[in-house]
Amino acid sequence: MTTPNFSLIRITTPKTWTAQELELLNKNFSDIEERLKLATIGPTGPVGPAGPPGATGATGATGATGATGATGPAGVWPIGAVFIAVVSTNPNTLLGYGTWSAIGAGRVLVGLDSGDTDFDTVEETGGGKTSTPSAHAGTAIADHTNTVSGPDTTVLASGISSVASASHIHTVTISSHIVTQPNTHSAMPIVQPYFVVFMWKRTA
Repeated sequence: MTTPNFSLIRITTPKTWTAQELELLNKNFSDIEERLKLATIGPTGPVGPAGPPGATGATGATGATGATGATGPAGVWPIGAVFIAVVSTNPNTLLGYGTWSAIGAGRVLVGLDSGDTDFDTVEETGGGKTSTPSAHAGTAIADHTNTVSGPDTTVLASGISSVASASHIHTVTISSHIVTQPNTHSAMPIVQPYFVVFMWKRTA
């Protein structure tokens, strides 16, 4: 706060003052001056409302490219892992690493079984969509005899007539012969229910 220059006021006042008036006036001004000197600055008032936003400044220059981040966790799909998906995109593109080869076209997966020679080696293949029974060889039947007991039948010159006679036995000997099954069979489909996917094996 600036203190008024009361000396200037006393000097430049155009009125002619009596000595008593001047003394009283000087006393009053001196008292006011002292009070002003002793006065303290009051507390700061509250902040006024914010003004409207200024105009948007120009876009700054593009900053420098940051350092390349660390390589992703390649260990999630180690070499030898099998990746299964329903999209044909190579896993190298999807995951960002590794060398992958498509595997198992037209085949299903089965778990290794060391006790079964069909499934005891990793990446072993086998089986088929159809099965054809093998041809049957003829089966030989040894010589044998059939015996028939009963009344006799006599063939007469004119027509056929039956003449009863005493009981007797007819013996018929049958030579050895072969009973043969059909030699070829049609292939039978044995495709199990399936769901088609893409399968990839990581090789590097």
